[in-house]
Amino acid sequence: MTKTAMATHALRWIVSHVIMILVFGIAVWAAFTIGVHWGGEPTADTHTVAPEAPPEAVWTCPMHPEVRMSEPGDCPICGMELVPEELEAPPPPEAEPETTDEPAGYACAMFCVPPLPEPGACPVCGMDMVLVHDEPAAEGDVERQFVMSEEARALADIQTTTVTRQPGTHERRLVGMVEADETRLARVTAYVNGRLDRLYVRYTGAQVERGAPLAGLYSPELLTARAELLQAKQSAARLSDGALSGARAAADSAVKAARERLRLWGLSEAQVRALEQDAADDPVITIPAPISGTVLERHVQQGDYVETGTPVFTVADLSVVWVQLKAYESDLPWIHSDQSVLFTVDALPGETFEGHVAFIDPVLSSRARTANVRVEVSNEAGLLKPGMFARAVVKASVTNPDGTPPLLIPASAPLITGTRAVVYVVVPDQDRPTFEGREILLGPRAGDYYVVREGLVDGEEVVSRGAFRIDSALQIRTRPSMMQAAPPEHAHTPDEDAPSCCETAPEHAHTPDEDAPSCCEIAPEHALPPALDEATHTALSALFNGYIETQQALAADDSDASADGFAAILSQVTATQEAVPTEASEAMGSPLKRLQDAARAAAATDDIETMRRHFQPISDVLIDLAQQLPNIPDSPMVQVHCPMAFDDTGADWLQQGDEVRNPYFGASMLACGVIQERYGPDPTNQ
Repeated sequence: MTKTAMATHALRWIVSHVIMILVFGIAVWAAFTIGVHWGGEPTADTHTVAPEAPPEAVWTCPMHPEVRMSEPGDCPICGMELVPEELEAPPPPEAEPETTDEPAGYACAMFCVPPLPEPGACPVCGMDMVLVHDEPAAEGDVERQFVMSEEARALADIQTTTVTRQPGTHERRLVGMVEADETRLARVTAYVNGRLDRLYVRYTGAQVERGAPLAGLYSPELLTARAELLQAKQSAARLSDGALSGARAAADSAVKAARERLRLWGLSEAQVRALEQDAADDPVITIPAPISGTVLERHVQQGDYVETGTPVFTVADLSVVWVQLKAYESDLPWIHSDQSVLFTVDALPGETFEGHVAFIDPVLSSRARTANVRVEVSNEAGLLKPGMFARAVVKASVTNPDGTPPLLIPASAPLITGTRAVVYVVVPDQDRPTFEGREILLGPRAGDYYVVREGLVDGEEVVSRGAFRIDSALQIRTRPSMMQAAPPEHAHTPDEDAPSCCETAPEHAHTPDEDAPSCCEIAPEHALPPALDEATHTALSALFNGYIETQQALAADDSDASADGFAAILSQVTATQEAVPTEASEAMGSPLKRLQDAARAAAATDDIETMRRHFQPISDVLIDLAQQLPNIPDSPMVQVHCPMAFDDTGADWLQQGDEVRNPYFGASMLACGVIQERYGPDPTNQ
C-alpha cells in the first residue's frame, strides 16, 4: 500500500468516528430536553420510587379452594381445570378473618370415605389419599353452607329448579300373563253314555261358530228315549177327539215328558223335532258348539267311549281376554278398580294395549307375597293370545290427604342415603352463589319427581344438577353432608364433672318416693328392658352369632352357606320368640316378625342377589336391637355403612373386626364401607 492510500484510509476512519460521537451527543441532549418538558424540573424534594412488583399468579380449583398451584393445570382431587385466583384488595386489619393452616386430613379424590387422619391408600378404591386443609369460613357462613364464585358455578354446571305445587303421577310397573276370560269359557261334555263315532273338529285352535257340529255320539240310551217319544206320540194320535179328557191329558203329558228328557240330555229343539219324524233314523246324535270362539282343548279321540259328564271340548270366546298381573304389597295402595292400565307384550313390539282393572284379589300368596290384579282387555282383532307375557304400567295421581297438589322436586335433586335425603337450597340475597344443605322428608316418587312431605316450602330453589359436587366439597372439609349428618340443634356435651340427677352430691341427697320412677328409670314407650333373663339373653346371642355367620358367607359369595345361615336365623328367631318374657313381648313382637319374614324369603331362594336384598331388613332389625340392648351381643361388633349398595341408596350391616367385608357386593367391592358405630363389650376390657 502506498503512503497516499494509507493517509486516505486513516482520514476516513477519523471522520466516521467523529460523526458517530456527534449523533450520540445529539440523542442524549434530545432525551434530556423532552424529559424536562414533560416531567418538569427536578427539585430537591422529588424522590424516585421503584414500581411494586406484581404479585405472583396463583392457580386454584373452583371446587377445592385449598388447592393452590403456581402454574396452570388440573386439580389433583377432582380433575377440574385450575383457574387464576381472583385478586382482591386486602381487607382492613380488623376485617381479616382468623385463618388456620390446620390440615383437615387425608381425603380420597373419589370421595369414597371421609378424610382420614393418616396418609395411605383409600380403603375402598385404592387411590392415594391427598392432604387437604380446612378453608376459613366466610362471614355469616354456617356449617352446611357452601359459597362459590359465578365462574366456579358455571364450571361445575350447577343448575337449580324452583319447588312448586303441582299434580303428580306415580307409576307402578307390574308383570303378568294373558289368560282367557273365565266368563266366556264353555266346556262341552257328554250328557249320556255312548261312543264318539264322528269328530268334526280334529285339532285345537280351530275357530267354530255357535251351533256348528263338534262330534257325533251314538248312544243306546238316546235311541231308547227316541223310541219312547215316538210311542207316546202314536198313543196320543190314536185317541179320538171323543176320548176321555183324562186319557187325552195323560197321553199329552207322556209326549212332553219324553221331549223334556231329550232336551235335558243336551239335544236342541231342532234335534228333538228331527227325532220325532220317522225319517230321522240316523242313530248318531250331533253335539253342537254352545258358543262361537276358539277350541282351546280337545279331550277325546274318535271312537272313544264316554260317560255322562266326560269332557269332550273346551271352547273360549277370545274377543275379550284377561291380563292377570302380580302386585306386591307395596303396589296395592296405588291400584283400584276401574283404573286404566297400559301394557305391552313381547310378541308385538311397539304395540301398546289398554285395559281396566276389574278385580283385585283380596288374598295374597303366602309364598310369593303377591296378589292377582285382573285387567279386562278388548281383543276384537285377536292379537292377544292366552299365555303371552305382559309388562304393564299403572299410573296413579299423587295428592295430599286434603286433595291439594303436593310439593314436587326433580328426582335428581335429593341425595338419598337410605334413611336420609339431603337437598341443597339456594340461599337468597347473597353476593355470591350460596347453597345450604337441608335434610327433608320424601314421599313417593312421581315419575321424574319426588313428593316432599317436610323440609321445603313453595318457591324455594333447590339444586337439581350438580348437588353431588357441592356435597363432595363439604365432605372433603369434614362438614355435614349426605355422608355425615349435622348434629341436632339442641345437642350439647354434658359436663363430665357435673353430677347427673342420678349422681346428686351427698349434701343434696334425699330419699325419693320408691313408687315414683327417677329420671334415670323413665324409658320410652315399648322400649326393651335394660336386662333380660338368661334364656332370652342366650337366644338373642345365638341369633346374633347366626347373623354374623350369614354375613361372612355373603361376603364370601357362598350361596350354599348363605342359605344355611338364613335357615339357622329362622330357627333362632323361633327360639327367641319362645324365650322372650311377657314384659318385652309387645316391644319385640314386630321386630322378630320382620326377621322371620325376611329369613324365610331368603332361605327359599338359591339366588345370592335375592338373599342380599333380604339381608338388609334383617340387618336393620338387629342394629336396632344392638342399640337398645348394650349387653347384647356378647362379642364386639361394628356397624358398617356402604353408600353404594342397592343403586346408591346405601345399606348398613354388622360384622366382627374392623376389616370391612361387604355382604351386599362380595368380592366385587369387598372393602366398600365405613365403620359408624361399635356394639357389644369393649375389646380393650376383655
